[in-house]
Amino acid sequence: MASDISRFLGGLALAALVTGCSFSNQIMPLHGEEPAALALSEGRSDWLEQTGATRALGRLRASLRAGDMAQVIDLLGPSSRAIVRARAADAGRTPEALLKSGEVPGLGLRDVSNPLRTLASDGAFAVRETGAFDPTRREVRLVVQVGESPEFQVPAVFVDDAWRLELVGRIAVGNGAEAAGGE
Repeated sequence: MASDISRFLGGLALAALVTGCSFSNQIMPLHGEEPAALALSEGRSDWLEQTGATRALGRLRASLRAGDMAQVIDLLGPSSRAIVRARAADAGRTPEALLKSGEVPGLGLRDVSNPLRTLASDGAFAVRETGAFDPTRREVRLVVQVGESPEFQVPAVFVDDAWRLELVGRIAVGNGAEAAGGE
């Protein structure tokens, strides 16, 4: 009986070692915790400030700056993607070529007439979700500031198992249609 228990514990220890599991006393504090608690998260503390939607906007900006227009199209929401494809067809160009030009008629937000150009511009970049965090939401508004420009809002929607960004004047968010701006 004692040897069965020791074999079991030895097997358990071996399984933990093989799978890379280890016991850790570090905690993952939540947003707004004290600096001493955040220090326990080491280099991952910025993850606590980000959501899937804010990360998607960061990827959109990085793709715009890198010129990866296929990734930009993938990160756009259904309405924005439809506008880009329709305008590209009207112009006899590919959607990627139209995006690369930086001018897509129909894309625009309340405080930003050309969101693609603004997001790709140089300067500090800050993004946060509005309202209280709710992991069940499928639509959120992001407050964005690039460089010295004023803050503006970007609607984000969770579709196709990923966060997508809408760069158009109006989309349904929350309990009804809210104006993001534009026409």
